[in-house]
Amino acid sequence: MCHTVRRLCLKHSGNGYACKGAKRLMKILMYHYVRPLETSRYPSIKGRRVEEFRGQLRYLRKHFHLCSPAEIFDRLQAEESIPDNWALLTFDDGYSDHFRYVLPILDDERVSALFFPPVSVITDRRLLDVNKIHFTLAAAQSVEQVYARLIIRLGEHGFAAEDIEALKSKYYRANRFDGAEMIFIKRVLQKGLPFELRNEIASQLFVEFVSIDERAFAEELYLSLDECRIMARHGMFFGSHGRNHYWMGELNDLDQSVEISESIAFLNAIHSPLTTPLRGLAMSYPYGSYNAHTISELKKYGFAFALTTKVGDSDFSADARYEIKRYDTNDFPVN
Repeated sequence: MCHTVRRLCLKHSGNGYACKGAKRLMKILMYHYVRPLETSRYPSIKGRRVEEFRGQLRYLRKHFHLCSPAEIFDRLQAEESIPDNWALLTFDDGYSDHFRYVLPILDDERVSALFFPPVSVITDRRLLDVNKIHFTLAAAQSVEQVYARLIIRLGEHGFAAEDIEALKSKYYRANRFDGAEMIFIKRVLQKGLPFELRNEIASQLFVEFVSIDERAFAEELYLSLDECRIMARHGMFFGSHGRNHYWMGELNDLDQSVEISESIAFLNAIHSPLTTPLRGLAMSYPYGSYNAHTISELKKYGFAFALTTKVGDSDFSADARYEIKRYDTNDFPVN
């Protein structure tokens, strides 16, 4: 493994920091659920076990410098290069796992990380469709059972056989982690149907397989504002994940601006200037979705960088730092 620092020449560019010369490549890891899966109510949820997380930290410490978000913000601000043996931990979606299980471990290891909760899950206790889908799949006897129920629900909402086949031709395909039926369920209920309809069907399936009380489930699943503030006082950093966890690239220009501006106000509510001031702005695109206007808005609001779900080393050069790649936790060893 190369531990050579790649020196760059940086130039301030008004709304951000332009990087010229060699690329700066580091590793950014993406986490979601981190919990004692084997003793939880939903042991099949796709997450990282607590002991696996500890083991992964040991591995990362051995091979990388686990940098804090502050170190990245400071390097960009000072127009200095980022060493390529750095690694950063990021946690999306604002789960209470991050307070209950992740924070104590990071405290013990004296590691700082970057967390991206959508505003609505904290302030409104709104259960995201993505989580309705996750826990429906985790509570069901099989993926095939949920797939069959989804097909029935589509028929009940007026989808003819050819309509369903059209959806299958677009979304029925496996990826590197999930089979074709799983991806079909996720994509149809995340983006393949009109917003109101996919929300209604996701809720129907959630009630059928998991719980009739979405708000109570959200109260248990997500961080509270007080917990976010405690985490900030323990050296953790928070970034934007939008207000409503929408596919940013599919929103109109005004709605994108609202999603970003309201998330900034939320970040300022966490990082009080009198206690733990906000050191810099970073965004994790929900679902990895963005377009040219999203990037333009981030530059306007002074964001230092933005993270995608594309897989690979993290390049902070000028033409890449609003489209930064990350690795999934499953891409690295746990011991």
